[in-house]
Amino acid sequence: MYLYTGSPDYVSTPSISDNVPSPGVAGTQYSFSASASDPMGYALTYTFNYGDGSGWTTQTTHTYSSNDVYTVTVDATSSTGLTSQSSTTVTIGNMLTLEAYDYFFAEQYGEYVPLSSSVSVDGGAYYSTPAEIPVTAGSHTVTFSGEVWDPYLAQDAYFYYTYDYNSCNSYNNGDSIPVNPPDTIAAFYYP
Repeated sequence: MYLYTGSPDYVSTPSISDNVPSPGVAGTQYSFSASASDPMGYALTYTFNYGDGSGWTTQTTHTYSSNDVYTVTVDATSSTGLTSQSSTTVTIGNMLTLEAYDYFFAEQYGEYVPLSSSVSVDGGAYYSTPAEIPVTAGSHTVTFSGEVWDPYLAQDAYFYYTYDYNSCNSYNNGDSIPVNPPDTIAAFYYP
């Protein structure tokens, strides 16, 4: 007979790492990883459930097809069959659509003629409209370029105002705009 005085075997609660920004973008592949330990040194395997109905898998990359908040669960299993689980959430979506239009055509003819404008959110990189960028809910400073070439009128057009389609409010260029994404912010230019 042997008397065992060591600690019981177990699998520690796994930690989950991901490269999903807050928020992530639907249709983009993201990688996930997990780590746990077994004090007896048994090998561990990890299975993931990405929370979108795709089931359990050992795949460490995943692409979400639609915008939502998902619960990602990982199961760490030792070679002796002991398991431990943990979960985290990822947000996919919260897209801010940025557009620019000719105010003259919109007012005179009811036609929304798109213009190509440079736009920045919170002083970050500039995008060319139309653009979709992921943002968190809250206030954001949206800055459109002050002057754009209007190919329909063959002349420069100048920034007139910004319109938030969610709140139906108008803003000046560079104002802090309360955004509840998904949302569309449109700049109007006047020749």
